[in-house]
Amino acid sequence: MAPVQLEEVSQAEAARVMRDAGLRTAFGFHTADELAAGGMCFRMTTAEGRGVFVLSRAGDVLWIDGAGSYGGKGLTEVGLSEIERSARAQGCSAVGFQTMRRGLVRRAERAGFEVVGFLMKKAVPNGR
Repeated sequence: MAPVQLEEVSQAEAARVMRDAGLRTAFGFHTADELAAGGMCFRMTTAEGRGVFVLSRAGDVLWIDGAGSYGGKGLTEVGLSEIERSARAQGCSAVGFQTMRRGLVRRAERAGFEVVGFLMKKAVPNGR
């Protein structure tokens, strides 16, 4: 595996990269700025590209709150592997994230993740 470089980045940079990458959160619960403000922001650089990840810890789970790449090839596989390594180093027993992207679910399942729940939504006509 090619070398991976991780470094902390500002919340503003993480939010900008996630916005530019078209961050889609589950039903728009959070903006990129809110996600970046609530977590630890890192830039990952590999031979394949660069991306940002926003992580937070709840109990013994390291959550991936948001991610985005600087363009080019995605960093899903190497990113999940590196975050898993970080979770072990922090004494976490699991890594988790939410997504609405079916392709990401398939790639994560190949990396050993499993679907453990569902988000439900129903439109309410004329609701505010």
